[in-house]
Amino acid sequence: MSADTVARASGRTLGELSYASVDTFENIRPMPMSPRMLGMRAQAEVAPPTQEFTPQNITVTAHVNAMFTLK
Repeated sequence: MSADTVARASGRTLGELSYASVDTFENIRPMPMSPRMLGMRAQAEVAPPTQEFTPQNITVTAHVNAMFTLK
């Protein structure tokens, strides 16, 4: 149900937003490292964290809670 529907059903109007929270969930893609890479990593300097980034689509699911006052 929407907040406006609940307010109208009780003969009132929707007031100000008094509280909001957002919970998000993003699927984490584990990427196993090969034994060769693990050995090389110990010997070589650590590369910048963005060096291996590639464009890709991700899905983020968010659950929003909103509480409104009634007039």
